[in-house]
Amino acid sequence: MFILPSLAAANPLCYQSEIEKIKPYGVLHIDIEDGVFVPNITFGLKTIQKVINTFPELLYDVHLMVDRPSEYIDPLADMGVRAISFHLENVMYPRRILAQMKKHQLICGMAINPKTEVESLYYCLPELDYVLLMSCEPDLWGEAFLPNVLGKVKKLRQVNPSLLVIVDGGIKAELLKLLEEVGVDMVIMGRAVFQAKEPLSLLREHCSGLPALWR
Repeated sequence: MFILPSLAAANPLCYQSEIEKIKPYGVLHIDIEDGVFVPNITFGLKTIQKVINTFPELLYDVHLMVDRPSEYIDPLADMGVRAISFHLENVMYPRRILAQMKKHQLICGMAINPKTEVESLYYCLPELDYVLLMSCEPDLWGEAFLPNVLGKVKKLRQVNPSLLVIVDGGIKAELLKLLEEVGVDMVIMGRAVFQAKEPLSLLREHCSGLPALWR
């Protein structure tokens, strides 16, 4: 199990010092929310470029919760982002976006919300490096973990045992063992990390090594 710390849950008044706390960990997850696909607005491309310029040694993973994900792929790849996931729910032709991502040799992911059946992305699995399963409704601060995600993980494991599976939303440290047992490879944690007294210690305590695909 590997934890991806999510910058969206850090103190927005001091992002630089928040990142400094976990910099030795080497990986940072960034949610881009556009206020259209989800109600909230998080980071624009200029802000992400500034973060990458300030911390070029980190590996960056971006989750696009936006209305037009194809418009973000090229600039994010040019900045040096390593992995990108986008949502199936609002894309008419997802394989076109995956082809765009593969031109940049990105680690390609697809995300689905809790209400979306996992079978809906099966036809894209051959093109995917990972699937990101939302385990709470996006953008609801404090929303509880939804256990229906466990069944989705089990189905994915039956269809493609080697696929990397990431779960995101409402995850606390006490859930990590259960998630690992059902076959989750990585989890995204925001508040549980950045509100901890020692964020770096928490990450190191609960993590195994970074999956080979991401090294």
